[in-house]
Amino acid sequence: MSHSSPPSSPPSLTSSSVLSEFFDLEKDKPTSLQQTQIHTPDATRSQRFPSLRFNGHRLGILLLGAAVCFLCTRLLRGYVGLESIMRQAEELWRNEEGFVVGNRTLGKMMNVSDSTRYGGQALLTPSNSTTQKGSCPPASGAWDIQIVVLTSATEVHSMLPAHLRYGLHCIPPSSIEVYSDVAGKIHKPYPLKLHDSFSSVPLRTASANSEFSLRNLLISLSARKLDTSSFRQHRHFSSLQKWRLFPALIDSYHRHPNQSWFLVITTESYVSWHNLHLWTTQLNASEVQYRGAQLVLRGNEFGALAAGILLSRTAVARFADYASRTAPEEPTQREGANGLASRAAEAPREDAVARYKPPKPISNTEPPPKKVKYLDKWHEKIGKECCADVVLGIVLKDLGITLSRSFPVLHGSNPWAQDFGEGVWCHAPVSWGIMSPDMMEKLSAVERKMISQSDQQPILYKDVFEKMLLPHLRTSPNLSSWDNMSGDLTYTRDAGIGHLNANAWDSTASCLAACHIREECLQWVWEPGKCRLGKVVRFGAPVVDADDKVKHDWNGAKRGMVSGWMGTRIEKMVDGWGSCEDKRKWMGRREFEL
Repeated sequence: MSHSSPPSSPPSLTSSSVLSEFFDLEKDKPTSLQQTQIHTPDATRSQRFPSLRFNGHRLGILLLGAAVCFLCTRLLRGYVGLESIMRQAEELWRNEEGFVVGNRTLGKMMNVSDSTRYGGQALLTPSNSTTQKGSCPPASGAWDIQIVVLTSATEVHSMLPAHLRYGLHCIPPSSIEVYSDVAGKIHKPYPLKLHDSFSSVPLRTASANSEFSLRNLLISLSARKLDTSSFRQHRHFSSLQKWRLFPALIDSYHRHPNQSWFLVITTESYVSWHNLHLWTTQLNASEVQYRGAQLVLRGNEFGALAAGILLSRTAVARFADYASRTAPEEPTQREGANGLASRAAEAPREDAVARYKPPKPISNTEPPPKKVKYLDKWHEKIGKECCADVVLGIVLKDLGITLSRSFPVLHGSNPWAQDFGEGVWCHAPVSWGIMSPDMMEKLSAVERKMISQSDQQPILYKDVFEKMLLPHLRTSPNLSSWDNMSGDLTYTRDAGIGHLNANAWDSTASCLAACHIREECLQWVWEPGKCRLGKVVRFGAPVVDADDKVKHDWNGAKRGMVSGWMGTRIEKMVDGWGSCEDKRKWMGRREFEL
């Protein structure tokens, strides 16, 4: 039997032949006995196995198909995971006070440049950054104040850049530590790390408090760069934020144990760095000091976090040292209720880190003693109270550290809501609270201008009023859709019967006439069916935001609100308070205290 000679070279390959080779499996089957008998010793591998010629092409196409399938699977898994998070978020909102956030809101990609809006007011970038840098005169000594900023993923991109551009722009970045419920970074106006504000909260504590479910959700949404600002309205939000103060304060101390002062603020607080520097130079950092705007809750006096809390190094050292110590179950009968305070007073005030000693090893033959750290006991208090600043006041008092009342130097409200009076006129505010980025920019511009004229004099309440608010009252004595917060006397259809100017509620003209006839009246506000008069000066705030939505009154009754001021009376009154020049000479320690 004669055999056909094998071909000297494989046939040329074309795209059609490769495809047919790959898809036509019948082509590789032997068609005759002759093809099955080509096994001579001299035959090459390709001649003996013609079906293997195109296996390399098959393998490449198979690998490409597998890669496509893998990518599709990953995309589908990510989409399913995102849908799961959306459902979880939506369910969480439905279960809490009936709020529902649609997928459009949660699914909107975070854009830092577009998210710099707060309260309907756009964040205004300074027109000349060199002017801002030029308003920072060289400090007489090293900056020894550590700024501890508490923020959240819901506001970090809208509020934190305003702090760094305005109030904190003259403070070295190394003296600023930011703590958030979601760790990460910001890149504008300069790179800054966001530390985990719950670093020392144990897992058992987080599991026992339902507000931490919101934190897990914020982490998931932030990892996908989704907008989380809507969750500021969630009822768990304020409860979650109370856990951030203690870990942030302890961690910042261990990072900067040599700083003389620690100022804890939120992203809604504005710090006048100039007044802060002048104030702390008049105080003694070697003394145990806890300063804040005094508030009282159920007999416990504390400093309000909204106004900022100032602590000396020795006070923070004692607090951080006791956080790591093992707490006794209860003070002994001999020590009484103030036992902890007496032990704290006896303890050295400095080098708290050096005094820390690790616990002794537990014997295997004896049952381990029940040991609870002070920090764990403090966490129990935080879980029961509304706010962390309340618990901080209680804890510091137990450690023998009492509050030094520092209002109005530390202030929990903003200049627009401040009732300017003779009592605060010649004081120097170090902090303001409830500030929007737009407010921060306006206040910072006033401060920069004044510092450029004299960097040794503090900025007073008087200066803030005359430079920032009084020009508005002169040019716009009446403002529509504005609430100046008057409330000393109110006229309504029913309540006005029998009173002088009983029809003051009827119109803006009637309301103005009612204020004019009363010499003590400095401002008025009218809304449909109501007229309110005020004896103190406040500038107030708009009731309609940039999107033409009525704030705080969803039925729209305040849309027609009009506010007015008695400019001549106001200027005559503030002129009688004096220029504060005589008190500027005494802007030492006593001027900053009440």
